[in-house]
Formats: sequence, C-alpha cells, structure tokens
Amino acid sequence: MTCVPTDPPRLHILGATWGGIIITPDIQSLVSATQILTLDMCSLVHVLSPDPLPNWHKTLSVLYQYTDAPEGMCLLSTSELSTSVSVWPGVHQLYTSLRPAEWQSQPVLSVFALGPGAAQRGEGDTGVEILAVLWGGHRIGTPSVLAELARLFNGERGQIWMTNNFFKCDPWYNTKKTWVVYFRFAGHDSERVQVVTGVEDGALEVPWSRP
Repeated sequence: MTCVPTDPPRLHILGATWGGIIITPDIQSLVSATQILTLDMCSLVHVLSPDPLPNWHKTLSVLYQYTDAPEGMCLLSTSELSTSVSVWPGVHQLYTSLRPAEWQSQPVLSVFALGPGAAQRGEGDTGVEILAVLWGGHRIGTPSVLAELARLFNGERGQIWMTNNFFKCDPWYNTKKTWVVYFRFAGHDSERVQVVTGVEDGALEVPWSRP
C-alpha cells in the first residue's frame, strides 16, 4: 500500500503586533512551508527593523489559527526576554535564558486558546466582538473595559486614553507599556479580524490609528 503524503494544516496569521505597530504580513512571511512559525526573539528587532521603540522593553503578540483546529483561534504573547518561540499544530514551545531579577515577575510567554466562542461583547450587545485585549503583555478581561472599547469601535463614544486607569491595572509597574486590541464586527464581515495597537498614554481614536 502506498502512503499518500498529506499537506500540513495551514497556519493563518490573523493579526500580529510588535512594540506598538502592526506586523501581520511580516509574521505571515516567516511561516515555513511546513506551516511552523519559529521566532528568534534575540534577533527579531533586526528582522522587523527599524526598531519601533528603541530602548523600550517590547512585546510581541500573534493571533493565529490552524485550518480546522478544534481549539480555534490562539493568542500568543511574548517578550524580548524569551530567546526562541515555536508554534506548530497543537504545540507551543519556548526557550528562555536567564533574566534580570527585576523582570522575574513578568510573563515571558502566554498562549491563550480562545476557542470557537471566544468573542466578548462586554456589557450590552454592540455588534462588536472583542477577541482579545493585551496591556503590557497582560490579558484584559474586565467587562467594563471591553464594553468601552466596543462602544468606540461602534461609533458610540470618542477617544480613549490608554492608561493604567482605563485598563484598571498596572501589570508592569513603573514601565512604559504597549496595548493591543483584536476585534471584529458581527454579521457579514464576521470572519475579518482587525487589530489596533499603540503605546501607553496615547489615545485610541476614530478613525482607529496608532497614536
């Protein structure tokens, strides 16, 4: 009997950010022919040059999904403190080096399987689905925060200043942070994921743009 090789499930990069900028096409281009994504965090600042935030501690976020994967969308959030990150179907692997003592309490890598029903609509039904919110690498799930973001994307309120006060937490004390929001609109365009990102103390406005 002859075994017919099967193609690996395709890895779709739905959105990606690095240091407050959107880099979705760049990360998709790094996916191998075998549909594996491997990132050398030590050299990423050179691969994704120019450096968007020189002398800042930067974080990388990637929202991705493998074709027909039962876990649905997954969100990877990691930082320059890791050395290498690899993703392939059902597996997430991390290699780290020793880190300075002041960073020991910070999450170096987080992977969230969002699942088919992961969208959050905050308080009330605005027709905007908030898929994931990151503040300094920390995932935000506070309903009132999600509701205000949904209202902005739905055109029901003006700019939001992205601060510890708005997110109701400070995951990296005394450190400037970046923020990321992955979302989509319910209805005919429900499969299209959108992403906005920026830096602490900047404003998220309509139209959505990096501060």
